[in-house]
Amino acid sequence: MRLLLALAAAVPLFGQCTYTLYPTAVSIAAGSGASVAEQSISVTTASGCAWGATTNTSWLHIDSGQTGTGSGVVGWHADTNTVASTRTGTISIAAQSVTVTQAAQTCSYTLTPQTIDFPVSGGTGSFQVQSSCTWQPGSSAGWIQIAAASSASVTGNGTVNYTVSPNGCATGRGGSIAVAAAQLAITQDGSAANFSFSPTSESYPAALTNDRIAITTGAGCGWSAFSDVSWLVVSPGTSSGAGNGAITIQVLANNSVARTGNLHINDGASVMLLPVTQAAAPPPPVTLGSVANAADYATGAVSPGEIVGLFGSNIGPATPAGLQVSSDGQSISKTLAGVQVMFDSVAAALIYVSAGQVNAVVPYEVANNSNGQTVVEVIYQGTPSNTVTLPVVPSTPAIFTLDSSGQGAGAILNQDLTVNGLNNRAAPGSVVAIYATGGGATSPASADASIISPAAPPKLLLPVSVTIGGQNAQVQYAGATPDTVAGLTQINAVVPAGVTPGPSVPVVVTIGTVTSPAGVTLAVQ
Repeated sequence: MRLLLALAAAVPLFGQCTYTLYPTAVSIAAGSGASVAEQSISVTTASGCAWGATTNTSWLHIDSGQTGTGSGVVGWHADTNTVASTRTGTISIAAQSVTVTQAAQTCSYTLTPQTIDFPVSGGTGSFQVQSSCTWQPGSSAGWIQIAAASSASVTGNGTVNYTVSPNGCATGRGGSIAVAAAQLAITQDGSAANFSFSPTSESYPAALTNDRIAITTGAGCGWSAFSDVSWLVVSPGTSSGAGNGAITIQVLANNSVARTGNLHINDGASVMLLPVTQAAAPPPPVTLGSVANAADYATGAVSPGEIVGLFGSNIGPATPAGLQVSSDGQSISKTLAGVQVMFDSVAAALIYVSAGQVNAVVPYEVANNSNGQTVVEVIYQGTPSNTVTLPVVPSTPAIFTLDSSGQGAGAILNQDLTVNGLNNRAAPGSVVAIYATGGGATSPASADASIISPAAPPKLLLPVSVTIGGQNAQVQYAGATPDTVAGLTQINAVVPAGVTPGPSVPVVVTIGTVTSPAGVTLAVQ
């Protein structure tokens, strides 16, 4: 702001001389040669009043009267307009402007050929352009690349060379190269060999089960999936995608005889079936299978305040339930839909419960265990599960990702608090907020199940460092996330100025001596 005020103060005031220009607006034809005929502007002012003439565009030229004192004439001309659109420029004289509007050129464009088809393997091609106007080819799709030598602006006839990339999809695709209003339509075949999923069939126990079906196909190739039975549920957000990915499914608990169903997977060209069978209902013990970091699904040790996912059978209700906030808004429940998770004798804060998965926050008290381990147990409707004994370590850092897979685009906000992504990249030098868990103890100490006040959020006790694209990033804040449950860690870091831009720049967080897993990325301008 101070710089703007200084600049404003530096602008001279014209109080001694007045200037009259004629005309103040000119409309000229497009022209048909190298330039349009000479034009003039008269300048009327008092003797001794100096002035100068400039243009704001390369197609307007001052031929005479670039400077003068007293009344005078500015001679100018315009280049011929070789494009099919009207254009406007200005001639500035003594802080006044004359607007010049030039008519559009009457253009035609003929392409030879106008359509072409490529095999799935792609290839190279070319086409001829006949025109008297200026033109520049433009591709409608990333898989159609115009050769560098053909990408520049051309006036008159010319040749455009291009390359069509191999198609990694099962379906064919279409695109074009446009030259003004004309275009070359390009189609390309697909191949069923470009799409697969694994496993191709699956058998599940009677207990509620979560699973992932891996999809392998080319980048950007669309697919979708749906179930033909009510007990085989495709998780929201995973029923369709593009490129390599996964379908997350939930097989609801079976309380009756064995049953079968199908997952229908559509690669865009055909629908394939993944047969699913589920065993008959066994006796319903509450069984805890594993405890994993909720961000990257790593199993093993836990740390104080880590958000974890507990997986098992009959560990919660058949109908999932989300966290409950206390009436005063200061904490969340440690008992949810009949579920409790115990670390030793301490109840954990609960974020989500279901028959097959419970998300909880490791109590901060485990840091005081003298034996360096904790015993985990789920209690559902008063019935305890088997116990799982886990090591306790100071930190288990992992960054949350947008698709909850633990890989790919991180759960990261740009400086303007919008979600970072392919079409919303962070600028070098800006601050990004990285959301993670496994940060360990805080100062002041965080209370279990508490909702963090934004007034003075606790900070991590352990040292924190961040690398973005392999370069050290300045950490401005590392601690609890305001207005969320204790255990969700927020790290504010500055994107290094020298980082190589891209849609998938690696981000790694180190808390204490432990580094988060590789594979989490940030989109950088």
